[in-house]
Amino acid sequence: MQAKVGDDEALVGIAEAFGRIQRHILSDHRGIVDISVDTQENPKIGDANEYGGLSAKSFALHTDGAFLQGIAQLDETIAFELRPPRLIVMACKIQASEGGGNILVDGHDLYDRLLADFPDLIDALTVSGSAAFVRDQEQSGRSQVFERCSDGTLQIRYRGDRQMFLAERLGISSAELRSYVKEKVSGVLVELHEGDIVIVDNTRIVHSREDVTAKSLSESRSMRRLWVFDERSERFGDGDIIAGRRSMETLAGYVPMPRSSQDPALDLALGIRR
Repeated sequence: MQAKVGDDEALVGIAEAFGRIQRHILSDHRGIVDISVDTQENPKIGDANEYGGLSAKSFALHTDGAFLQGIAQLDETIAFELRPPRLIVMACKIQASEGGGNILVDGHDLYDRLLADFPDLIDALTVSGSAAFVRDQEQSGRSQVFERCSDGTLQIRYRGDRQMFLAERLGISSAELRSYVKEKVSGVLVELHEGDIVIVDNTRIVHSREDVTAKSLSESRSMRRLWVFDERSERFGDGDIIAGRRSMETLAGYVPMPRSSQDPALDLALGIRR
């Protein structure tokens, strides 16, 4: 898919065709995150090393928003369970002069390989509390690598770096799992050019990126990204929610935004289906 470079309204329209846009602590008022080396200077970032996409270095396979788990308040009467976004919409603003290709790996393939090689482990990886994820100031303490969702699908939540931890009872460390995935699972290289837009099923696909090589900062790769909210998230609005609860402030920057379009959102067959 392609759009005119810099046409952010078209980008928002594409994302909203699939549902509500989910905010990010680094997003602007439309929910757009500028992914470039300049964004590292954002004061909302605590540890820039934990935002791999903002540097020129390659970063490991991961699920966007793997750290999201908790409740955030939308207004005085409504709160939402927050979880990783269902879709990622990315547009290339400035193509890398060299490198910067995206690598997409199918979580269905990873599940099948683990099932064949470690049938006992795969069941353990679907149990809540078998995995934990962290990122800067956020954390997801009782999670799992493969979640059995209410619609019958499986959803992957994975990080191929030190932001994922596995419970000791699994008998395998996160480093060992990362090594297995790196050796056994191959992906598809997607090179984006200026104006290109890619839409990724974040519940099934994990992605990484190659090193970006540039002679100067002005030639560095620049992307625009939007998250689409997972509407399967639980909604809490029983009248007892009070504005200003400090416990909900941590994830307040990740709540869904109002959708401007009145048309029904497109219904997609997402997730790992077995």
